[in-house]
Amino acid sequence: MGFSTVIRIPQILLTSLICIWSLGLAAQESKDTTSESRVLIENADKSINEIKDKKNRQYLKGNVRVIHDSIFMFCDSAILYENQLQAIGDVIIIQDDTIRIFSDSLYYDGDSKYAELFYGVVLENKEKKMFTERLYYDLENKFAIFPDTCLLINRDLKLSSLRARYNVRNNTAYFYEEVTAIDGQTSFKSDSLLYDTDIDRAYFITSTYIQQEDKRIYCEEGFYDLLDKRAYFSGNPVYFSKDQLARSKHMSFSGADSLTILYGDAYVKDSVSEARAEKISLDEKTNDIILEGDASYAEADKFIEGEIISYNQETGDVRIGGEAKIEMEEGILSGDSLDYINLSDLGKVMGGAIWRDTIDNREIESDVFLYREKDEYFKAIAESRRPLVKQLVDKDTLYFSADTLISAKDSLDGTQFMEAVRYVKIFKSDLQAVCDSMFFSERDSIIFLHGSPIVWSDTTQFTADTIKLVLKDDEIKEIIASSNAFIISNEVDEYYNQIKGSYIHAYLDSNRLQKMIVRGNSESLYFIRDEEDAMLGPTRTICGHMAFYFNASDLLTVRYYAEPDSELIPIQKASADELRLKDFKWSEQLKPKRWQDVLKVSRSLAGTDVSRKPQDEYEKDVNEIIKKANAIKGGKK
Repeated sequence: MGFSTVIRIPQILLTSLICIWSLGLAAQESKDTTSESRVLIENADKSINEIKDKKNRQYLKGNVRVIHDSIFMFCDSAILYENQLQAIGDVIIIQDDTIRIFSDSLYYDGDSKYAELFYGVVLENKEKKMFTERLYYDLENKFAIFPDTCLLINRDLKLSSLRARYNVRNNTAYFYEEVTAIDGQTSFKSDSLLYDTDIDRAYFITSTYIQQEDKRIYCEEGFYDLLDKRAYFSGNPVYFSKDQLARSKHMSFSGADSLTILYGDAYVKDSVSEARAEKISLDEKTNDIILEGDASYAEADKFIEGEIISYNQETGDVRIGGEAKIEMEEGILSGDSLDYINLSDLGKVMGGAIWRDTIDNREIESDVFLYREKDEYFKAIAESRRPLVKQLVDKDTLYFSADTLISAKDSLDGTQFMEAVRYVKIFKSDLQAVCDSMFFSERDSIIFLHGSPIVWSDTTQFTADTIKLVLKDDEIKEIIASSNAFIISNEVDEYYNQIKGSYIHAYLDSNRLQKMIVRGNSESLYFIRDEEDAMLGPTRTICGHMAFYFNASDLLTVRYYAEPDSELIPIQKASADELRLKDFKWSEQLKPKRWQDVLKVSRSLAGTDVSRKPQDEYEKDVNEIIKKANAIKGGKK
């Protein structure tokens, strides 16, 4: 039901029509006796004249034909007395070649051109026919009154009421008292109704009930076009269809395309969902529901918001445009636009996408966000801006970013995991890190850093082939560096305390270093001071297995599990090489200094352009399916 123009029946029009009808009634009571126009007998098989009191009375029988101005009348028999005609049997009135009236009997006043017809009355105007048992008709003003039931038939339309009035001149019929209309599969019930016989439009002017197959509509104002099967409803309209209820300020319906449109505070509800918007379109052919303007759609476990929401009831596909937002049990997903294909469980959010995980206190921002709702899978991809994750850890916020972020359920035990790929950067107020890829699983709450990882905790730098960050109660409790592990802490100026080994296991408490175990080709270099805090020089130690104990990050003692080889080198005699262990590399320039730095990629870390990234098969599937779905929808329109 869609129209660009809302048509209402002005009160002045209704008042004018009532005045015209009143004039028609007055014409019955006040007859123009001064008219010189006479009723003429054109033919009768038999005729008898009777003169009484000097007045002529004619009795006519058989093929009676009468002419009065441009009005032709036919009947079986008649009596003509002082310009008044009484006719009986197969009465026919013809006026202006378009109006024909049939009845069993007739009283006609030639002075006022007023007729009363009785029994089997049919008024025809072109293809429209009106049936009744009694009709008052003003031939001068072309105004008809049906005091005792009326039935109008026009093509498929059958419209009936206990009373009616018909202004033939302006093509307006007024039906009142127990009005019923049937047009094919559409029916109306009302106390009164206006009908324009020229354009075949029915106007609703009071409480009206409309039914079409399994649809029911209530309204107090509106219209219905018979030819193109379109309608407009206002005045507290309500729409029912199966288990669906709809309300709005205005409604329109188009039978040609089975489209119902609700305007103004539109509301649609069924057994499983509820929708609200300024405008709602219901397409019965495609099963599409389109919500426009401050739109929202709710199901048991989902709430959707957007400027425009398109939802297919049959397929479950969803498209949201303009500040799209979906609230689910697991969290809230928002962005500039969203497409979701239910059959393939593929979704894509474009432009300023944000996923807020309300269970795990996590937030993800991305230009492009791909997801599978049933599998709890998502993928965030860098375009103009790298994806950003904000995770609440130890009453602080952990920020990290990468070219691609992936989260899914483990196929073995169903636990959730997250993977960050290419140029990963992490920032927390007391911990920072960079690496090429990162992996985290809820199964063991361990963050794995791969590909030249570097971790900074307080003033300490960790490097290794692989680094693990162990979380307990949302706190980082352990740092494990495996293969080529190297720890550096800046003592002062260009002097650095250093520990290296095949394996280093650091234990933290409140993010402060408490204990450190070093195994495999272990070496350490620590700077020693005298009692006056003067620098003596570095102590270089080689031992296969060592343990370091700290207090407030200051070294308390060292425990050796094998015979150590130690040497103190006086600071005045120490060469540059003796101040560094082999493979020493202080990478302070790569350390994120604030959370915004995780969105940046330095050339020394990346080495390549972040825009050049391969597209995985999942992303290809999403784009291809959404493209096909859009093509199908476009073909239906």
